Amino acid sequence: MKQLQAIALWVLLLVPATAWPHAGALPQSLDVLRFPGNANALSLETTFGVVVSPDSEQWRWICHETIIRDMTAVIPRYSQNRDGVLLAHTNLLSDALADSRESVYRSADGCDWLAPIGLTDAIVADVAFDTEDGNRALAALADLEPEALNGIRFSTDAGASWTPATVEADDRIFQAVQFAPGGTGFAWATAARFSVLQAWVARSSDSGESWESHPFEFEVDGSTQVLVDIAAASSDGNTVWVRVDAPTSDHLLRSTDAGVSFSEVFSVEDIIHDTTLDPSGGLWAITEESGLHRAENGIDFSLVSGAPRAFGLDYDERGLLVAANIWHQDYSMAVSADGLTFDSLISRNFDELLGPLECPEDSQSTQFCDPAWTMLTNQLGRGDDDDSAEGDDDSAEGDDDSTEADDDDSAEGDDDTVDDSSNGACECATASPGSLGESGEKLLLVFLLTLVARRKRTLESCQELQTNQENDET
Repeated sequence: MKQLQAIALWVLLLVPATAWPHAGALPQSLDVLRFPGNANALSLETTFGVVVSPDSEQWRWICHETIIRDMTAVIPRYSQNRDGVLLAHTNLLSDALADSRESVYRSADGCDWLAPIGLTDAIVADVAFDTEDGNRALAALADLEPEALNGIRFSTDAGASWTPATVEADDRIFQAVQFAPGGTGFAWATAARFSVLQAWVARSSDSGESWESHPFEFEVDGSTQVLVDIAAASSDGNTVWVRVDAPTSDHLLRSTDAGVSFSEVFSVEDIIHDTTLDPSGGLWAITEESGLHRAENGIDFSLVSGAPRAFGLDYDERGLLVAANIWHQDYSMAVSADGLTFDSLISRNFDELLGPLECPEDSQSTQFCDPAWTMLTNQLGRGDDDDSAEGDDDSAEGDDDSTEADDDDSAEGDDDTVDDSSNGACECATASPGSLGESGEKLLLVFLLTLVARRKRTLESCQELQTNQENDET
């Protein structure tokens, strides 16, 4: 079994930076999605869809197939508001999507998905909901075409329709958007230009309807860095942290003057997967190799020993929530009240997953997710799962009882296949490489250089893990 897992990992290293995002995908957790203000409801992004629960005990599955019609190497990323409305963005336009002219889809119930009004033909790199006002949402546009009209769009009806914001958008793409917590109306965004390398950090004080931008300048080994996203923001509207994604290192920088100037507070020759603020103002960061770090004051970081390997972080009334790396942990999501001990919320094999979301017979979920349930249970090592689960039909196409699964075998590996999917600008580089134009070619070059460097780091990690496995077997 370990040989099969090693082969699967090596195959992943040779394909694009996102795995096959369907029921047959290699399972992995990606990020935590919480209902702001609801301590019971919770969701988990995975490579095979979104796992949702109203009580953090009974879990149901929303599949990617409701959005992606063909087998394409892209993982939709999701945002969820306090009312449970979901937005999914794919970072590209493609015939493989439900609508080739739409990169964002919306669902009020997880059963049916529709493209919103106002984002047609737009390549959206990131979306975000206001944690306090579920009607407010933001979208960052990142079309690589030289004459594309990018910028930021805002919604006041929970993502059903979108309006262009007032923001400087000439010759730049927008990479990330995020609301500050607390419902204060502050929001943050990052943008980049590739014809002449330059990055910006933008701030809004009116919930994203208008923005003020400031140049962001940061070099690593003499090279200007432009792959920047919002790591975290405080409710005061002045303090913000950004993550810089350099080819062989990641960096966190902090501003306390509304994004005018920044100072570096943390750096690793590693990959910073995610960050989150806790109610006391402490900042948590999870990295690929060194693990979990915390800075009580948001500046001085220390390693949290014994913490799980993870890809995503969030914080709610229960404590720190982690989307765990299931190749290293025996759970896929866990919670910690103190950051030291972690209690499982979902097991590594997703044993708590009951089946697809319960939806009307004529819904997209019933049409696409129910037939894929058997394939998913096989992929999760649950080929003999309870046939009473809705949508579980052993006669369904793709049900192969010969699928091997070893529930007790903890596969190890570096899942860099999902790392950069959150960087909207990079992901967009796969959208239409044949017609990128001069600025797009520069972006693609930056993307490829970053990807090669990260692949090298992933490969070294894989080789070390495989050697350790072979030593254990002997």
